[in-house]
Amino acid sequence: MDKQLGGHPDYLPCPGAAVPTKPGTSRNGLRAVTTAYKVSADSNKKLVLSEVHQYGGGGGGFGPNPEPEWVDFYVHIPLESAERDAEARRYLARLEKSMAPEEITEQAHQRALDRARESVYQHRVGHFQLECHFLDGDRVVL
Repeated sequence: MDKQLGGHPDYLPCPGAAVPTKPGTSRNGLRAVTTAYKVSADSNKKLVLSEVHQYGGGGGGFGPNPEPEWVDFYVHIPLESAERDAEARRYLARLEKSMAPEEITEQAHQRALDRARESVYQHRVGHFQLECHFLDGDRVVL
């Protein structure tokens, strides 16, 4: 799949899963899982973390011709830990420029840096290849 990522919802229909036939059984809706690779200029691929933020889905139904099922989701490819720490340091350095030097103790700096790390939530930039699968429980359906 070659798509623009970062804040854009993805929509992929897939065939409906089997409806439970035993009394008292149920099934949850489909869920999406992804594997992301950062693709370098020389076409080498490196596995990177990706997160699925699922917010909806539906379809399916009963009868001889059930509707396809779908899953609504966003894909987030977060910064690596070192990149996130560097971004937090850059942000904190800009804040500390506006402060008097005596206000910046080592302890206050470290506390602020820890808090800044928690608040940095950015997408990685670059070219990525994304593999997406849909699961019905533990079974891959697409």
